Amino acid sequence: MSEGATQPAPTTPSAFATGAALLGPKLAAAEAEIHRNLASTYGSIDEAGRYLAATSGKRLRPMLVLLSAGLLNYRGDDDTLLGAVCEMIHTATLVHDDIIDDAVTRRGRTTANRVFGNPFTVLLGDYLYIRSMNMALRPRNLRLVDILAEATERMLEGEILADRLRGRSDVTPAQHLEIVERTVVSSLFPFPDTGPHASNDLLHRLCIQLT
Repeated sequence: MSEGATQPAPTTPSAFATGAALLGPKLAAAEAEIHRNLASTYGSIDEAGRYLAATSGKRLRPMLVLLSAGLLNYRGDDDTLLGAVCEMIHTATLVHDDIIDDAVTRRGRTTANRVFGNPFTVLLGDYLYIRSMNMALRPRNLRLVDILAEATERMLEGEILADRLRGRSDVTPAQHLEIVERTVVSSLFPFPDTGPHASNDLLHRLCIQLT
């Protein structure tokens, strides 16, 4: 390299790459759990499940669950199941969101509703949510299902509020932030509690149930 030439800046691994490296086999197990539960003996459901599996995202939710369980020194396999459950619920909401928004693409591919039609895709989203709840019942810990149902209820409240306020010019900042908190922040699992009782955070509560 000639004198005075600029040295290339060292690359820093992304947070996702770092998280994935820390989790290793656990994250792979959660991914396998997701794929198993997107499969079905019913051909049309299996086809749609394989289509959704091929458009997977960053898997942020399983990573958050697994990292939180690790911080709590959990030793077992139900954290991978719970991470998969959170991702499956998220997938169900995205399927419905794309119908509501009349979306054409997601993650660079044609949306499920454009491929399979709206009526089938509505039912597919419902099926994925119920499938997720059945997965969550596997450890026979009803408190897990309680917390997941609470999370889903908050997300749906936010979606309903957003729909009612869509296109209006009188939406207040408080209303906008409430929608964001319920539909964006809430969908990430956790729901952060900004008050004095931050230990009530739903992700923390979920993982506490494992230990």
